[in-house]
Amino acid sequence: MPLNPDVEKLLAALPPQSELSQYTPQIARLRLVENAPIVKGGDDLIDIRNFEIEGPNGPVPMRCYIPKSYLADAQPLPPVAIHFHGGGFVTGSIDLYDANTRDLAARSNCAVVAVGYRLAPEHPFPEGLHDCYAATEWVAKHGQTIGVDPGRIAIGGSSAGATLATSVCLMARDQDGPKIDFQFLVYPSTTHNHDFPSVEENGEGYWLTKAKLVWGKGHYFKSEEDKARPYAAPLYEASHADLPPALVITAEYDPLRDEGEAYAAKLAKAGVQVRLSRYYGMIHGFFIFRSKVSVGDDALNEVSCAIAAALGVAPNIPAPRKKGS
Repeated sequence: MPLNPDVEKLLAALPPQSELSQYTPQIARLRLVENAPIVKGGDDLIDIRNFEIEGPNGPVPMRCYIPKSYLADAQPLPPVAIHFHGGGFVTGSIDLYDANTRDLAARSNCAVVAVGYRLAPEHPFPEGLHDCYAATEWVAKHGQTIGVDPGRIAIGGSSAGATLATSVCLMARDQDGPKIDFQFLVYPSTTHNHDFPSVEENGEGYWLTKAKLVWGKGHYFKSEEDKARPYAAPLYEASHADLPPALVITAEYDPLRDEGEAYAAKLAKAGVQVRLSRYYGMIHGFFIFRSKVSVGDDALNEVSCAIAAALGVAPNIPAPRKKGS
């Protein structure tokens, strides 16, 4: 399909994502915050609690979003979705994704716990992954202390966050770790070489570029040996059996499209219940650019409904917004 008209307008207004590769990671983080048209506000029906846990190498910031309907007396604890933000393992933050995370909690009718894992190059692979796994273990053991049900857990995220979620699921399976009921993966990166056709087809002109992918992975991995370590490239794990059911969302004009869809195929071949949902006319990032790309709301609704169904609650999907609003 042709590019969605909203996406065409967005691309005309955005600086190329490849420009970030000209900067240091520290400057790139600032530029991303300045230029990303993130949806503002978020739902006001959410109670927000900031806290820290002790991670493998220091404190890990966390933020818990709980629908206020659960705060009334005698209400059961809400199930919880653990969210890892995107940003190519180098940029991104809890704050940058705050509005999306608020709305994910409101629409899924579940609590959401956002994890501020450490970023490369200051903290290369696997340090951020270890933070994410520690956070998942903590919620599974101590969730009641923050008002969530530790017995009903989904994990996921977008882009690098989705990649981290895939690896956390593999680690939990292999290490007899937390029970994870569902994984939601929005345009995940599942390899480190990016040698699929979609990288060449969509590697220029659609915001996320091949140059940016190479730049990010260059900071994330410090050696070729790191790229061969367990959980570095989830697509190439020896087995994908016995993993949680999954929703995998991809975008037609995303360089990461093919490897996300290949991962869904690997899950299905291994007997994992998986739903693959490709959004035509979309680019990488459309999920968070909901203020400019209305289809991003559709994807957020799909993710919210999938989480709610997996964790046994009724979703709370708002009426479609009017065109132009």
